[in-house]
Amino acid sequence: MEILAPAGSIAALKAAIKGGADAVYLGLGEHNARIKSNDFNEDNLSDWVSYAHLFGVKVHVTLNTAVKQEEIPRVLALARVAVNAGADALIVSDLGMVKLLSDLTNIPLHLSTQAGVQNAMDVEALKGLRIKRVILAREALLQDVAEIKKKVAEVEIFAQGAVCVSFSGGCLLGSKVYDASGNRGLCNQACRLTYTALDEDGREITKGKLLSPRDLSLGEKVLSPECNVVDSIKIEGRLKRPLYVYAATKYYRDLLDGKDVKQDLVDLEESFNRGFTKGYTLRKSDKVINVQTASHIGIPVGKILSIKERGRYKYACVSSNYPFEKGDGAKILRKGVEVGGSDVTSVRLENGLYLIPVSDGVKIGDQVCLTTCQRKVAESERIVNKLPIRLVLTGEADKRITLRAEYGSIIAEVVSESVAQKGNGKDNAALVEKLSKVGSSDFEVQCFSDMSKQPLYLNASELNNMRRSLLVKLREKIVQTNTPNYYFDDPRVCCKDERKVCVPKKIAEVSTTEEIATCAFADAFVLTPAKMEADLLHAMLRSAGERKCYLRLPKIVRGKELSFFKDLLCSLDVGVYADNLYAVAFARQYNKPYIAGFGLNVFNSVTASLFADADHVCASVEYPFYGDLIYRAGKMPLMSFAHCPFSVVYPRECGSCKQEKDTIYYQNGNNRYKMLRRRSASCDFTLYEDKITYYPILEKRSCFYSLIGLTGSEKKEVITCISEEIGE
Repeated sequence: MEILAPAGSIAALKAAIKGGADAVYLGLGEHNARIKSNDFNEDNLSDWVSYAHLFGVKVHVTLNTAVKQEEIPRVLALARVAVNAGADALIVSDLGMVKLLSDLTNIPLHLSTQAGVQNAMDVEALKGLRIKRVILAREALLQDVAEIKKKVAEVEIFAQGAVCVSFSGGCLLGSKVYDASGNRGLCNQACRLTYTALDEDGREITKGKLLSPRDLSLGEKVLSPECNVVDSIKIEGRLKRPLYVYAATKYYRDLLDGKDVKQDLVDLEESFNRGFTKGYTLRKSDKVINVQTASHIGIPVGKILSIKERGRYKYACVSSNYPFEKGDGAKILRKGVEVGGSDVTSVRLENGLYLIPVSDGVKIGDQVCLTTCQRKVAESERIVNKLPIRLVLTGEADKRITLRAEYGSIIAEVVSESVAQKGNGKDNAALVEKLSKVGSSDFEVQCFSDMSKQPLYLNASELNNMRRSLLVKLREKIVQTNTPNYYFDDPRVCCKDERKVCVPKKIAEVSTTEEIATCAFADAFVLTPAKMEADLLHAMLRSAGERKCYLRLPKIVRGKELSFFKDLLCSLDVGVYADNLYAVAFARQYNKPYIAGFGLNVFNSVTASLFADADHVCASVEYPFYGDLIYRAGKMPLMSFAHCPFSVVYPRECGSCKQEKDTIYYQNGNNRYKMLRRRSASCDFTLYEDKITYYPILEKRSCFYSLIGLTGSEKKEVITCISEEIGE
């Protein structure tokens, strides 16, 4: 099982190698999902790929954003740079780019978690694309991995790090509200903000970090039988500091190697944690949301026993076994809620208590948690990796001598330019000492074998040249051994979107038979009922008459839920609205007409062409130019959830849930959202805008179908929305 660690910086790359990573992933250029992680570029990538390969660590380069049509040449150019630099794999999320790269290069392609693969049917929809590895959505169940593995060569899962609260690749909250698209590498973590939950009458239910997940930590779960088929476990964190990268990598390295990991786990929690969870990987999701805090909480190290004010500053007297030092950082918690902090700019020990500066708002009895140990941070940023080598000296006086370096089975040799003279000493101790001084190189001499037949002498400058030349040769041989040789063909002209629609038409998304009756203008319907029941769906189909209908399937479908929707589809004469890949596979397998939905993130004509068998292809709401169906008006779905938001707002177990209402509201400042529950094989939760938005008809799109989304709207809103459309 491979350990894949994040390398968001050069220091983090070194930390990952030191911690025992088998591979690292890093971003290149502006088309990776962590744009702020920018240490690696077209000029230095080759050097750092070689550095990783020197230590036997593979490099996966991320090009994992949605790609606009005009950006395709640039992304292909970056891919070529990565291939020429010796990268071991490309991580790609845009299906159009996967298609192009499948034809242009033989480098392994890993499909990003942003593509949302959560079950075996998702993989089925990818037939024809040259994908070696699928990086599963965090929502994928561990129990489903074996079935998924039957359809793809390699499977990668997330084991540690931050969790997206919304379904992978399906978050529009940042994009719609803050103009910061997560699909484009600009996530602003809107989920980490404070929200107030309101009932349908506007009364406050609760308040807190209602959308902020804890950090995923599978820990010993990676040793379970369910993970036997997993090829790689991934550690999230390209924007985190090297200390975290080292701690997380070492924890999983020691875990897989069967070592004691108690201290490793403490170090990991100290380096970064928001509280740990097993996430969505289990059938019954672990507690995912931490409503109390959205940031690093560290580890408890003491309590505040008293507070002193000296001049304009406030100090806490802390009882702690941890020896605070200048430069440390701490957070102050009260019943789990962050109430203050301390940048330890000074520290004094008075009567056995540590006196440290603290922010306003802290009280006696508050818990002190260490979030930064400056000593460990400094050490992690000064990591130096060395390869242990054996040096062997052979030769005799009046002949040229040979110096050989061995690293495993890899051997390099150099021969002196001058003949050696007979030495005056009893042995070659001085000569061996000089040849062993490898200095700041990437090597350390673990063993030196003097196989010469007598004491020898060679001037110091030539000895230094021999050693330097030898280490260069050895480095080149090791890197060459560990570097793959992939090709990259010249790109051909990208295909163009050939779809033509003569007359603009309208498709309405509806939840009830009443809405269907109201939508006389609609040419077709997307059915999104509150309950996925056959009787209700039959009634909606009858109400639609001869007009075509497509059933919107949930974004998140796992385990036995696949069978539920298979049986439901086979019992109905209805098409499929496919917001995810598995729904595309269902439509193709059961010969159902389908719409390639907005959740498929169609940003370019190449991606659109992959769904040429669809009745319609939805153009991305973030870039609505490719595809023949655009979002015209409605309450935009912003997030889909694998956990139960109701259990966060109304703390109770699923089995004891008595929540009859299917709606709650989330509010942050002036922004208000509507959380809707639908019921089918399980509860399906989606966060919507709370007001209808009208999107302009773009000049570039003179011929198109438009979707009018009425789901989540009240009766008055539906009437108003329809009036607007009829009045166009």
